[in-house]
Amino acid sequence: MRAFLAIEIPDYCKTALAVAGKELSQMVRAARVPKSDRLHITLVFLGEIQENTLLRLTHPLAAALTKIAPFDAALAGVGTFPARGRPRVFWCGVERGADSMRELAKMIAPICKQAGVTLDGKPFAPHVTLARVREHARREDLERAGDWLLQFAGAKFGEPWRVSSAVLYESTLSPEGPTYRLLARFDLAGGRPDGG
Repeated sequence: MRAFLAIEIPDYCKTALAVAGKELSQMVRAARVPKSDRLHITLVFLGEIQENTLLRLTHPLAAALTKIAPFDAALAGVGTFPARGRPRVFWCGVERGADSMRELAKMIAPICKQAGVTLDGKPFAPHVTLARVREHARREDLERAGDWLLQFAGAKFGEPWRVSSAVLYESTLSPEGPTYRLLARFDLAGGRPDGG
């Protein structure tokens, strides 16, 4: 199964992000914008893992995450990956709580390695993926992306919220986009994973 650890974002942030995503899809027709209920902040992408590996991960993750205090988070600004050249991903940034999210990701990585999960090794950049660009994007489409980036450069997407847990999702790919199934929730500063 494909799986990842993430931070959920509240519905009011998803609603604000959906507005930006809709505008982006109208300006850049090659942008695939996910449904707003699928928006999240990925902490660690685990990739394809076996169920027994997942079982080896849950208890160490729960124990480690109980050592992290809940924190406030807020979303603001937009950008692309890569930052220069042809964009592949449009994202919304984390204005508040980014350092705490980096701490979570840093704590999770060795636990994954110990359970036999190989991570990609890319530096963690807290963000919400707003769209992925199809390979066949036309140059004119991508040029209009600059207008969208300017329009939402300083935008705030909802009010701050309290992050009190991390979640483990299974991701199933389909032509309509990925669907996610909650596998476990890990409470910060106490708690145990649930079976979702």
